[in-house]
Amino acid sequence: MKKYKINTWFERDRSFVELTKNGESILEFWDNDVTELIEAGFINPKNYLQSMIDYARYLGLIDRISRV
Repeated sequence: MKKYKINTWFERDRSFVELTKNGESILEFWDNDVTELIEAGFINPKNYLQSMIDYARYLGLIDRISRV
């Protein structure tokens, strides 16, 4: 079974968001990339997990029909 997890870290002007599956990194963003993706609507800070899964699917990094 695929188990997705989100890792986040924020401190002053630093930020990090990562999507992992079974402990392996699928997608990660740092600093300005996090801010730009939130402002563009690709990442939802109220639901990092689902929005990062959706973005990874959009990029073709995970199967579109896989279940969370």
